[in-house]
Amino acid sequence: GVEQEPLHGESLRYTFAQPEAPTVRTVQYFEMNGQRAIWQDGWKAVTHHEPMLSLELMLTGDAGKVTDFEADRWELYHVDEDWNELHDLAEQEPERLAAMVERWWVEAEKYDVLPLGAAIGGMNGPPITGRYGQAPPPEGP
Repeated sequence: GVEQEPLHGESLRYTFAQPEAPTVRTVQYFEMNGQRAIWQDGWKAVTHHEPMLSLELMLTGDAGKVTDFEADRWELYHVDEDWNELHDLAEQEPERLAAMVERWWVEAEKYDVLPLGAAIGGMNGPPITGRYGQAPPPEGP
């Protein structure tokens, strides 16, 4: 078998008995197919990344258009006051946004999120050290 990684994070069990209890978590990051976000102390920074939809993009060389994660624009919301995320405060709070984006990268490194990928359609390819890495699907019969 493959040795399993321990689960990270805080238990939410306490919220079942005390739904109004304040959170014990101060930071939460998110990443899926290049979409990224981080919540910290009532603020949320988020970036929407255009995912790689097909192997064709990779094979034609157009994948670079959707894998340039540095080109993504980050948005900033004070979700404690704007829980619908209607008011992007990125321009008004550039220092806060920069600190949160930097914290996202710290969390991503800490929890083995890197390198980022933007493929949709699952993790195809041969097992790599007992796990599946992102790779083009194997050729047909």
